[in-house]
Amino acid sequence: MTDSSELWFPISLKLEEAGFFLDQLKNQCRNPKHVLFNLSAFVSSARSVTCHIEKQLTSKSRKLSTIYHDTVKELLSDEFSKYFVGLRNRSLHQMYVKLAFQLVEHRKEGGKDYLVLHASKQPASPSDKHLSWLEEVLKVELHGTAQWVLPDFPGRGKTHLIYACEEYLQRLNAFIPVLRERIDSVEQHDT
Repeated sequence: MTDSSELWFPISLKLEEAGFFLDQLKNQCRNPKHVLFNLSAFVSSARSVTCHIEKQLTSKSRKLSTIYHDTVKELLSDEFSKYFVGLRNRSLHQMYVKLAFQLVEHRKEGGKDYLVLHASKQPASPSDKHLSWLEEVLKVELHGTAQWVLPDFPGRGKTHLIYACEEYLQRLNAFIPVLRERIDSVEQHDT
């Protein structure tokens, strides 16, 4: 039988860790280097959730390993989750993830809301020159919002970075109880 705290407590900490880096990403979006650092940490933490579970379960029994692999297939059955696994792999093996940037100001004139685009940049790949340009743009005092987008999101095109990360973390948080229920059911049946 799997010791529940041995498996699930570290997983809950890993999910909190991913949430921590997502919060850092949200709070430091005006500093391009911090965005890249926190995105890298977020995708690594988020990916390690399933990697840790796999390691624990495959060492316990073949039946638990099968349940894990079947459940992960469901999680990765769509392009959204596969994309985040790819982000983590690119972040780990190819340096930083390609991002696009927009600096947007919200204005209200004549009772209507407007979004005014002040700067937009989509690099071929992050580089020191690109980051320097962004740092100069971000020094400008605006009542705006720094919006980072994933320029190549499958099926969606440009996708807001924070919203996509939030959705991925929600998917991981939904994945854990499903997997846990399946494992507990098998372990209760086996006892």
